[in-house]
Amino acid sequence: MARKMTTDHEELLVRQIWSTHEPDGRWLDAELLVRVVKDIMLFTDQEYSQVSNYQQGDQYLVRSSDIEVIGSEEQLGNVIAKISNEMLRGWCMGRHHDHDIHMHHEDSTTLVLFNHLLRHYNWDAKASLVLAAFALRFADFCLPIFLLSHHSNINNPLAAHIAKLKNFPNDLISILRPRFRALREFVDAMVSITKCIIRFQGLPLQHVSLDHDPIFPTTKPLIHNAVFWVVKSASICFSSIMDLNCTKTDKEIETITIWKLSSFSNKLTTLRDELAQHVDSCYELTDAKLYNKFLTLFKDPTSTDNQNVLSMLFALKDQFPLMSSSLSKLGVSELKNKTVACFISRPELLSIDQLILLIQQLYDDPYRTKLQGSFDIVWFPISSSSWSQSEMDAFYFLANSLPWLSVRQPWRISPVVIKFMKAEWNFNGGEPIMVVMDPGGRVTNVNGLDMMLIWGIRSYPFSTEKERELWEVEKWSLQLLLGRIDPLVMKWVEEDKNICMYGSRKVEWICEFKEEMDKIIRTGLDLGMISLGSYNSQLKKKTREVMFWIRAESMRRFRRRQEEDNWKMVEKLMESDEEGWVIFGKGSDLVMLKGMEKVRECLEMFQKTWGKNVAKFGVAGAIRRAFNKPSSSDHEAVVVVPYSSHDQHQQEGDTLLLCDRCESPMEKFVLYKCDGKLE
Repeated sequence: MARKMTTDHEELLVRQIWSTHEPDGRWLDAELLVRVVKDIMLFTDQEYSQVSNYQQGDQYLVRSSDIEVIGSEEQLGNVIAKISNEMLRGWCMGRHHDHDIHMHHEDSTTLVLFNHLLRHYNWDAKASLVLAAFALRFADFCLPIFLLSHHSNINNPLAAHIAKLKNFPNDLISILRPRFRALREFVDAMVSITKCIIRFQGLPLQHVSLDHDPIFPTTKPLIHNAVFWVVKSASICFSSIMDLNCTKTDKEIETITIWKLSSFSNKLTTLRDELAQHVDSCYELTDAKLYNKFLTLFKDPTSTDNQNVLSMLFALKDQFPLMSSSLSKLGVSELKNKTVACFISRPELLSIDQLILLIQQLYDDPYRTKLQGSFDIVWFPISSSSWSQSEMDAFYFLANSLPWLSVRQPWRISPVVIKFMKAEWNFNGGEPIMVVMDPGGRVTNVNGLDMMLIWGIRSYPFSTEKERELWEVEKWSLQLLLGRIDPLVMKWVEEDKNICMYGSRKVEWICEFKEEMDKIIRTGLDLGMISLGSYNSQLKKKTREVMFWIRAESMRRFRRRQEEDNWKMVEKLMESDEEGWVIFGKGSDLVMLKGMEKVRECLEMFQKTWGKNVAKFGVAGAIRRAFNKPSSSDHEAVVVVPYSSHDQHQQEGDTLLLCDRCESPMEKFVLYKCDGKLE
């Protein structure tokens, strides 16, 4: 019968609490606040303190500035202090009215807290705020004791005077160790059930509905009951600590207190187990619905607004999910009517060299001024495991240093979003990808990173169609190979100057080649020289060398994805390590020599053959003819150009065509052909 009365009493209290719930839009990061509570309980554990230090445990530390509060003008510390003071007032009142068996002071304090200080907060915030208030009081009590304990190396006169005023015995630690252990177990149970409450509060109900699923209506009352018990339990723990200030320690009293604390801890554990099952079931339903909604949204060809898509990607748990390089908070409305490139990577992002090239290609090109406000990049780092403090610090450093936007708290992104990115966008946790969405939220390129590294801002809007268009019209040329890796080289390319690019893993070979080429240049050959090293060289590369090989690697990746074998020169470049390589030419007329013997043979032929033909055929053409002497395998090749195209070529100037078989320049003739058709 007594059990039934207790249950009815609890149900009445929970109904009263529900009637006080009036959320007004206030929000705080309950997850991080609970993590602070765990930190406090951890560092007040004397056994932990003996074997650990702050450097080893830094993955548990949370900066106070990380705990955000939205919609409240009052500082978080003030709110927690008011709750602590109310719990203290309730404890003082309870010491004078403990005879009231119908309303213990913990229940009275709980109702006052819900009715006044917690009324306008969400359920997860209510529980975490009260937990924080208790944790601070517990730390205040423990600090002077621990500073004076024989385990501490700190001689603290202030702690000694505080202990004297509180009349603490010298062996208080050993006396209270069982109670502290029971308290920590009790707080662990409160933290555990609060995490379930936070998980429930984080359900993406703004995007998918559970109103018609039976599990949801049965879970909400469990949430209300759980929050009630967390707040009441915190008040019980608070009283247990305060009693030590004015009650002499007694073995019998200690035994009873520990038994009561353990009983409440067991009750919370039972509640947690039931609640966790319900919350897990809710997430199974929402995850499935959310994933299906992702599939539908991203395949909708009629979408004209990216806000719904981006809200699902970034803002399932956060109203301001993005931040700029100044670390200011932004909403997804910042991306409205823009092309959005979602830069998905591991927390360490790219190498420094790749970052420099990407920033140069996208942000240092004068063409960017024409596209100002048309697109944004959003960095979306994904960790392979839970985020450590060092990873968070590294993330904030990079986010503050880079010119694009970042997901503000990537460790809070929904697992469903990450699952979708891995399954539908093929992010495997290794190489980064750049998923591009048009202003309507439609995916136009599942990886535009390579085209950005090759063409930069000029590949806007970074779609697959634009990439295909660029490759169709792009010729194998110095402009494509070299890009903007060096101002002087850019000037040579613009002047249509003959250039010699060369490299090898062997420094001796490079020096020898450069010496021989200097002799040739002194004969009057106008030729720009640029050393670009080797792809797999272990030597420290210059900036232009690094950028060149990053671009070449991007070209090779794209051609492999397209399963084309037309651009064999890219593969030859990437494979030319110890052999050495040279590319001569200008514009799109290029010839590549691979291997030391081939290069040496070319240099030896300068005076006898190809040096005499540079004026007529250009450097590349002259070298090509020198290596393709007439033989018994002479052949003829014919390319028929329609009249309109031929006429256009005549107006634009001579166009050099190369033979597909021997790569020699083809002589130009005019052919008149009748198609035999009558009008």
